[in-house]
Parts: sequence; structure tokens; C-alpha cells
Amino acid sequence: MNRNVRKIIRKIPKDVNVKPNNDNKQYLYAIAALGHARCENSANQMADTIFATARRFDKVMSSSGMFVDTSLKWKRLETQVELNGPEVDFDPWLKSLINLYSSQVERYKKSMSMRR
Repeated sequence: MNRNVRKIIRKIPKDVNVKPNNDNKQYLYAIAALGHARCENSANQMADTIFATARRFDKVMSSSGMFVDTSLKWKRLETQVELNGPEVDFDPWLKSLINLYSSQVERYKKSMSMRR
């Protein structure tokens, strides 16, 4: 995991009640943890080690109060891209995020037009 992510983890507020923006907005997020194991056995044995920082990052993000904590299955992807090509796991995951985002934008636009 890139050390910049570890720096971000340290800087995110740890108190759930902290609202850094004062606008009371909560944001969604998604994390793609891409491992690069080249054999299935290694990938299975090292999964906890490989994806530990991404899991910790997810935990910090969800407990910061800045983001909506969702337990939806698309929130965090963990895949070994050397074993499963991006078209197997990553591409469908990304498409589902794009579809979800698009539907939320449409709902927001609809709600804003109803307010007028």
C-alpha cells in the first residue's frame, strides 16, 4: 500500500462526531484493493496481509463521520489482478459503482426539481 494512504489514515479524524466540513454532508466512498500475487496458493495464504491496509483504511473512513458507512458489497473490492484479469472482478465492480452514482445523481436532480 502506498505510504500516502497511510499518511491519509493518520490525518482523518477519528471521532465519529467530528464534521470537518460544517455542511453536514456525508459522502460515499469505494476502495479497490488490487493484489498482485501470481499463484493461487500464495494469494490465499497472504490475503490478510495483502489487504490489511485497505481494510484498515476502510474502517477509518467509515468511522470518521465524514462518510456514509454502508455495508454494501460493492464498497470494497479485494482482488488479485494477476490471477483474475481486470475484466473478471474490477470492471464489473466499477460498472456497478458508475450505475449507482448515475442513479443517485438522477434521484438528486429529481428531488431538486420537485422543490422548485
